[in-house]
Amino acid sequence: MRDVQLSMVDLHFALSEIHLDLLRRAQAEASDNDWTDVQTPSHSLKLADDTISSSGNGDTVVGDSALVYVQIDSSVSGFEFDEMNDNSMSASLKGIMDSRQEELDAHVEFDLEPSEPLSNTEESNLAFADVPFYISVANDKIELQDNNVMVTGDFATLGITYSEDGSANDIRPLSKYTESISILRVKPAVCK
Repeated sequence: MRDVQLSMVDLHFALSEIHLDLLRRAQAEASDNDWTDVQTPSHSLKLADDTISSSGNGDTVVGDSALVYVQIDSSVSGFEFDEMNDNSMSASLKGIMDSRQEELDAHVEFDLEPSEPLSNTEESNLAFADVPFYISVANDKIELQDNNVMVTGDFATLGITYSEDGSANDIRPLSKYTESISILRVKPAVCK
């Protein structure tokens, strides 16, 4: 996950630099304040336009991102995750997260060298504040070669629940789990 976070910070920085450079070039190429030529898109930006091919029976394919969770429910006495109840684990995880955030902050501050931003005069002389791009985001091409493949084009929430209640023919005892997923799906990232 750390690598993904670092890559996204670097991608954001690179796109910001490209944007700034294109604005400066557009300003330099506009002759006699005629902006019509530089407003025609001459650049394409494609992000997350994946081609995914599934050739296995029983594959799970997700085009962009997925949240996978596992929940275990057991009526066996003494069944618990002792390690998860230990405060030292929370403190250790917080220490790791703080350390990684400090590394990321140092990377942004010392490794990335941003260009000078546009001056107020340069900004006010622009006929537009954005560069025209042909933009394509998350247009995945997913090829399924076999049966029994679970596929999601964009965002997936996959839940695995183990319970000693219910059976394959009667899953009503699992309704408390399916209801919690429905709430998560309706209001992600909203705390009650």
